[in-house]
Amino acid sequence: MLKKMLLRGIWKIASWVEVYGLVIFSAIVLLFVGVYIDRSNIKSHQIDLRNDVQQELNLTRIKLEDRVLNSTMLYYGLQSVFSLEPDMSQARFLELVKPIVDGADQIKNIAVAPRDLVVRYVYPLKGNEKVIGIDYNNLPEQLPAIQQARQTGKMVLSGPLKLVQGGEGFIARLPIFSNVDGEKQFRGIISSVIPVSKMLEGIGYYDKNSDIEIAIRGKDALGANGELFMGSMDTFENRPELQTVILPNGSWKIAATPKGGWNIDSSKLLGSRIFIFGVALLIWVLISIVWVLSVRKHALDVRLRAFYELSSVGISLTELDTGKVIEMNKAVENVTGYSRDDFHSITFRDIAVTSKDDDEKRIKKIQKEGRVGPYERVFRRKDGSKVYVLMSSVLVHDISGKELIWSVAEDISDRKKMEEELVEARREAERANQAKSIFLSTMSHELRTPLTAVLGFGELLSIDETLTRDQHENVQSITDAGEHLLQLINEILELSKIEAGKLELNLEAVNGHYVIQECIDLMRSVLTKYQVTVEYFNDRDFDLFADVVRLKQVLINLISNSIKYNKPGGKVSIYIENPDNRETAIILVCDTGLGIPDDKGQELFEPFSRINPENSDVQGTGIGLSLTRKIVESMNGSVSYDSVLGIGTCFCIELPVHE
Repeated sequence: MLKKMLLRGIWKIASWVEVYGLVIFSAIVLLFVGVYIDRSNIKSHQIDLRNDVQQELNLTRIKLEDRVLNSTMLYYGLQSVFSLEPDMSQARFLELVKPIVDGADQIKNIAVAPRDLVVRYVYPLKGNEKVIGIDYNNLPEQLPAIQQARQTGKMVLSGPLKLVQGGEGFIARLPIFSNVDGEKQFRGIISSVIPVSKMLEGIGYYDKNSDIEIAIRGKDALGANGELFMGSMDTFENRPELQTVILPNGSWKIAATPKGGWNIDSSKLLGSRIFIFGVALLIWVLISIVWVLSVRKHALDVRLRAFYELSSVGISLTELDTGKVIEMNKAVENVTGYSRDDFHSITFRDIAVTSKDDDEKRIKKIQKEGRVGPYERVFRRKDGSKVYVLMSSVLVHDISGKELIWSVAEDISDRKKMEEELVEARREAERANQAKSIFLSTMSHELRTPLTAVLGFGELLSIDETLTRDQHENVQSITDAGEHLLQLINEILELSKIEAGKLELNLEAVNGHYVIQECIDLMRSVLTKYQVTVEYFNDRDFDLFADVVRLKQVLINLISNSIKYNKPGGKVSIYIENPDNRETAIILVCDTGLGIPDDKGQELFEPFSRINPENSDVQGTGIGLSLTRKIVESMNGSVSYDSVLGIGTCFCIELPVHE
């Protein structure tokens, strides 16, 4: 009892898991998907934020480099003048410097110290009176930059540092050299002050609407190794975006972070998170509903599927308009030979042997009456054979209203085969009876006269051994009749052998050229008798795959007919050729006779059939051409003809070529 209760409990748990397992699993999957999408969304916002910071920082760097460049480029012209006029007057200095300083708001002043490094020239003088007379040799904080400029011959930007005249600024120093007797001599130093406040104002450092925090390091143009001179060091330590500001003789490192840090404001993600949750919830509800319904439907389908699959009658569900197969059981595969996969690309209409008109009539009937059948239908199986089925169909509609057809099909091929065998047996008996009647009628007619002559003249010959002239004629008649009778009997025997499947053939390599030549030689006397000439054309020498005796028999028969049914003075043309080295060769036997009427062509190869025998004095039985065709076909060949009335007839034999 306990064991049964345990098994029942396990079965209930398994059933519960089967019903709700996918629901729980889908909820877990959707949760992970939602978290992944949310993290991807956060990462996307962070990438966008970093791109915005980088773009704004890049614009700041460009502005900074532009202001430094514009400020320093003004000194080079002044350098050239001082190198030529190192001892210029104060008035001359003012004339040169005034336009430069007044036109550049970022330059606070320009001072020039001759080679003794004592400042002699300053503009503007107002506010910079303390600069006059400054000896750079006594300013250890500025002297290294001056010496660097003198040694390198290049501009040196230092600072920011405290100015003698007050405030902070960057000092740009440019050495002055003169060329004396081919030697470069130091003439002094040009110094210019760029106020820090003007520099920062130019790059928008004081803009309260800016979204980024900026910090710059690299005092005295030392780059990343220099001291921080603007902003907070926290900016450099908080995963900033970095740019390098290129200076005339060095660089600065500029960093930027968004105000408030890199963390994304959760309020910006609230809308997307609500949308993700809503979509996930909707998908989960739909999955749950569909799955529970499908489980219940599956329980019902399992019961019907057993009957459906085990049924020996083919059952299928198809679309009415397209014929597409939606469902089918194993019995349909057994009936048609096509698998379920095959019916993905074909329909029952594609393999039906019946006409499309019949299908359309049945479709109209089932649309009108809702059902049709039982009716017989023929399908072409996958192996090419035919299968006869007895079908009944009923019209149904799916949930969308689409018209579908349930059909049942019973294989009645064995029944139809039995019926056809009975019909064919009756037809065969009728044909055999008719052939026997024709045979007996022909034999009685053809054999009676020559047999009577043979018996009558044979009796006369047996009575009197002395032959007169008349007796010679009688003997000749006996001979003629006997030959005719012998030929008839031989042909009938040959035909009966072929029809009974007892004709023995010895297929081998046969030289067609020699066989034709031999047959022509055998027919020389007949050619002379009927006053007919023969022409023979040989394409090239090759072997046929045939029975040499039967091939001679066929050729002699065709050549004999071409001679006998020709005109006096006519011609017989014989050709043998193998065009394009094909696997078969062609033998043509053509005459210049009266030709064969088109309406008589079907009778030409029928046994005991002669074309217009009443208009011909040529004796024959009508078996020769029928026998010729059957012999050639037994050697894997074919016989055909082409004829034009009044022009002549050409018979064509096609036989395999020996490899």
